[in-house]
Amino acid sequence: PNPIRTNSQISATVSQTGSYRLVIYSLTGQEIAQKSMGVLQPGEKLNWNISSNQLSSSGVYVLALWHNDTLVQHKKLSFLP
Repeated sequence: PNPIRTNSQISATVSQTGSYRLVIYSLTGQEIAQKSMGVLQPGEKLNWNISSNQLSSSGVYVLALWHNDTLVQHKKLSFLP
């Protein structure tokens, strides 16, 4: 969902075996929060419930999906607490 709010869930299904993590960055590139998903197999889902202690200020952030330390996707998110 975009905009996201506290307790929003981010989910995706992976297509390749490997180590996955989601990272939220400020627009200046500062890492705000991350969640390591570990090694996932094709067809498995990764899920992250965003909580108020991970994001507390309204604003625009960047959500990045990393696979084996390679950035595979990013998206701007608007956060409204």
